Amino acid sequence: MHQLFVYGTLRKGGISHHLLKGGKVMAEGVWLEGFRLYSAGWYPVAVLAAGGRILGDLVNVPEVLWPALDAYEGEEYERVYLQKEAYWIYQYKGNINNMPLVEGGDWLKWKR
Repeated sequence: MHQLFVYGTLRKGGISHHLLKGGKVMAEGVWLEGFRLYSAGWYPVAVLAAGGRILGDLVNVPEVLWPALDAYEGEEYERVYLQKEAYWIYQYKGNINNMPLVEGGDWLKWKR
């Protein structure tokens, strides 16, 4: 199993958390430095950003779930391993122009 940092719809309480069935939430409310969240409508996107930070959960993901998660995230995202933190994150590859910043870095709070 490998850990995944989830920051949006896959978080506990998010609309797609069910896709992580078979995984185990190891930590909730974890801050990740060096990223910012933007809203693409019903879901957030995470991009590298000096001085930014985002809130998410750490989930142990069994190998059998990775293909479905990669398909769910699609071509807009790249699964990146963060060496320092020792976990994976789905990082947005597209253009964030005209997307609103998720103030405070907490998607679930911002979306309410």
